[in-house]
Amino acid sequence: MKNTRTVQRAISVFAVIAFIGFALSSCGGNGSPAGQPGPVVTPGLYAGSFETLNAASVPIATVDVNDVGAAVAHVNANPGVFTLFINDNVALGAVGLTLNVADADLTIIGLGGAREITRTGTGSTLTVNGADIRLTIGNNITLRGRTQIGNVVTVQAGAEFVMLDGALITGNSTSSLNGTVHVTGAGTTFTMRGGSITGNTSTNGSTEAAGGVNFGGSSVFAMQGGSVSGNTGAGGDVFVTQLADIFLSGSAAIGTLTLSRSAANIASVTIETGWTGSITGGLNLRGVTATLTTGIDWWTDTTVLEGGPGFTAALVQRFPLGDFSSAQTDADGLVLTQPIADTHMIDEDGVLVERP
Repeated sequence: MKNTRTVQRAISVFAVIAFIGFALSSCGGNGSPAGQPGPVVTPGLYAGSFETLNAASVPIATVDVNDVGAAVAHVNANPGVFTLFINDNVALGAVGLTLNVADADLTIIGLGGAREITRTGTGSTLTVNGADIRLTIGNNITLRGRTQIGNVVTVQAGAEFVMLDGALITGNSTSSLNGTVHVTGAGTTFTMRGGSITGNTSTNGSTEAAGGVNFGGSSVFAMQGGSVSGNTGAGGDVFVTQLADIFLSGSAAIGTLTLSRSAANIASVTIETGWTGSITGGLNLRGVTATLTTGIDWWTDTTVLEGGPGFTAALVQRFPLGDFSSAQTDADGLVLTQPIADTHMIDEDGVLVERP
């Protein structure tokens, strides 16, 4: 049952991608026809995914236009696949929203231009919590953060968060090490098919503190497109713990990527066939240890990069080497680091080895 539902959801998301361009090009900013045939999309919450919508589709009457909170509540109370179109900025106030009922599946799309979803207070703007639950943000949706101690999106306990082309998460400054998007828990997945996470900061000094996305607890990053770059934090744009998995395909691009490992567990990157993206800011390797030397030893002779057919030395070269780092700090409290390329290299098999 779960596998069937997963396949159905995957089909729905691909339909979302195809329909976004069709629906938005067929409609003006107010939902009126723009000279092309096709469904007329007006703001509101609709039952069903994009491929089920047509000119006869009508929004759910009990959910006011642009009321994201009411839409989330409706989906939680009536689990199923829903699509929400908004045509104005939405301020949630001090309380964030949580999608947390099994089989709840909500996609949010902006009409007529960029639409921001914001909140005040501390903590996540949007939380996705529980297995078989999915939240998707798509074209023209900006999740704008603020100065706080929390993150903008929390994905946990087996849930899935999806970003499509035209989605943006930006403007968050946090003292938390969990980044702007925090993904944690076995089976929890962040699927990025497009969009951008940029302009965010973590002021936490830990080497786990990513400005963009922090992965932990056996979670998965399936990055098929889009970009996570231009974020500031000691852990880079993306931090991946020794229990999480990262898969790169399509045009996926990351600024600075930090992988962490312990003596027993290693984080690695799987490069899927046809990946055309890049790591522009460098690959950092962190040892969960009190000493830098031990952390380096843990990484040596382990597979850092791997892939199926088409995995080549040329792909390895698209991962510029950054630093080794550890929990050690110097007299000034700064994390001790050593440039990886000074002593090590990643060979054609994706294994970190000492330089000859």
